[in-house]
Amino acid sequence: MRHSQSHQPDESLLQAVARAWSWRKEIVASKVESITDLGRKEGYDECFIRQRLTLANLAPDIIESILMGNNPQCLYLTKAKSNVPTDWKEQRSVYGT
Repeated sequence: MRHSQSHQPDESLLQAVARAWSWRKEIVASKVESITDLGRKEGYDECFIRQRLTLANLAPDIIESILMGNNPQCLYLTKAKSNVPTDWKEQRSVYGT
């Protein structure tokens, strides 16, 4: 697995993952009626919310790598804005883990 050599967590990526998990919890707990409603509440458009919510589907080992500052070099926030595969095996293949 090729990792970032800095060993400093990518704060923007960490914040985005944390926010995605928070939003996911709100949706699951029915605290918001829809993604559109969540977007209005948070001040983002629906497209942005949908893109970032995919980060809540990252495999646990990938999230652990991000937390430890060892995230794969190809996984950074701008790339994570595109569709993150839902399948953890595919994520590992795409992100080189």
